[in-house]
Amino acid sequence: MFHRSERNRGINPARVENAQQGTLTHCRQPVSSIPAQRTRGRNIAAIALAAGMVVPAALAAIFGDSGARAEQPAGQPQGTPQSNGSIADAASANISSEFHGLLMSADAAKTDSDLFEVARNQFEWGAIEDAQATIQRVRVEGLQEPEKAKFAEFSRAVDEAFTQRTAARAAFAAGEDALAAKDYKEAVKQYEAARNNKFSDSATREKANSQIVAVNTVISAMTADAGKLYDEGVEAYRAGDFEKAKKSLTAARDAGYQAPMLQKNPETLLAAIDADEKKFLEDAAAKDRANADAAARDAAKAEADQDAANDSARNSSAQAAYNEALSQYEQSRRPGDAAFIDARSNFIKARTLGYKGDLFKDAPQRYLDRMARAEASIREGEERQQTAVAQADGAVALPS
Repeated sequence: MFHRSERNRGINPARVENAQQGTLTHCRQPVSSIPAQRTRGRNIAAIALAAGMVVPAALAAIFGDSGARAEQPAGQPQGTPQSNGSIADAASANISSEFHGLLMSADAAKTDSDLFEVARNQFEWGAIEDAQATIQRVRVEGLQEPEKAKFAEFSRAVDEAFTQRTAARAAFAAGEDALAAKDYKEAVKQYEAARNNKFSDSATREKANSQIVAVNTVISAMTADAGKLYDEGVEAYRAGDFEKAKKSLTAARDAGYQAPMLQKNPETLLAAIDADEKKFLEDAAAKDRANADAAARDAAKAEADQDAANDSARNSSAQAAYNEALSQYEQSRRPGDAAFIDARSNFIKARTLGYKGDLFKDAPQRYLDRMARAEASIREGEERQQTAVAQADGAVALPS
């Protein structure tokens, strides 16, 4: 089996220090299963390992030099990381062309076993991309039988490491996007994911850590301002100025403010304001409904009262007209005289106003019927008289 300690050991600080001083005090022993005829391959791997020890020093020289850093984009905290190359890219400027060829391109490897050994050294020193490129050149059929199982396991380990390193860089990029959007909590979360990924390269890890420090400084400053906003919001809430309270408390919440012990957080107060506003609106609506109902009842009562008053006035007018008509009817001497005509007019008025009469008085219509019959009787009498006169006149005029 290919043990994890063999395929993914971290950079030993002591070995880095020795490499920076130009001395090599340790070299991993070759795998015991490699046959003696692979001596040349082990020598190549040893040279590659020596070159690998120079990589951390080269990285420190590159990333530790502030003058070598790219100019920071405007609007971002100092130390915002720029795009990262692989460790191989970073180290290539400070290692010899011979070591670079052995360690990074594996051009000197003559056999598949040599390539496997170089890939293992590349992986051990964190050059994951180079290790992945090297194992692509290894032909499994060219390996010794004991190496094949180890190579398969090693390939899976390299693929997983590459995936994790890619994820770390993606997390860093996500942190940059969140920072640009001023989502500082998310930015710190993503930077921490990039920094804490065990397969993250040193440049990404260093820059993520710098960004965490810078963003936390911004958050601290915002928190101080958020405290003032919180106090303003609480004061406005107590004064019943819900609009101002919501504005201030929302800003404090968005800034990530957390209230001291025994005090309510902005989220809690905002929820309370929403509840109070809802209750206020419900109470106001209920009051409006009650007022509307009361107004409707008052209007209905007023209308009923007016109707009653109108009925009373109408009844009074009808009664007066009826009484007047009755008096005029009694004063009339014959149909067609002035009293008769006035009586009929007032009976009609009383009938129109709704007078119905009572137990001892006839309704206006009965009097009108009587008056109509009286007039008809007179007309009939007059017509009979006229007929008789005409007949008499005719009889006188007949010849003898």
